[in-house]
Amino acid sequence: MSLSLTKEVLMKYKNKYFIETGTFTGGAVQLALDCGFEFIRSIESSETLFVECVKRFKDNSNVKLYLGTSQVRLLEMIFDIDQPITFWLDGHNMGYDVEGGVPLYSEIYIIDCSPIRTHTIMIDDIRMFGKEDTNLGWKSIELDKLIKLIKSINPEYKIVFEDSNNGPKDILVAYIGEADENIRGTE
Repeated sequence: MSLSLTKEVLMKYKNKYFIETGTFTGGAVQLALDCGFEFIRSIESSETLFVECVKRFKDNSNVKLYLGTSQVRLLEMIFDIDQPITFWLDGHNMGYDVEGGVPLYSEIYIIDCSPIRTHTIMIDDIRMFGKEDTNLGWKSIELDKLIKLIKSINPEYKIVFEDSNNGPKDILVAYIGEADENIRGTE
């Protein structure tokens, strides 16, 4: 499975901090390093994948990895950050050694607990929302509901859809600020 997020897209929405849900094999962590993020935090629920990523990034002091679920540990990951974060929400069961579904709603509620109202929120796998699956939980995710939750954090959020390596307009991005002339998408 290839990394969905591209360097071109991530560079458009760069902050000092990059926080990811769903480390998997560490592709997005490496991409954030390549893009020059100063601080990177990522959480993985599979102990096997977590251990591999700890080995992979052991020499990167600006990378902090967490074992567990975003529903339990995301607040811990962000509580000490007092500036905008670029979030990459990609945590979901991949059919390996963990249970669970798609924690997007919980992740948005946790982001809403932050006093910062200008985080950049990037959400992967839009193409999967509302689809039947065996155990991943995509059927329960509704795009309109998700956007409404994001806008409850800050009604000024601009919503665009970026292309990913998995398909066109597969990444939802909520951001604050002036649109970069290179940004493409639809509100």
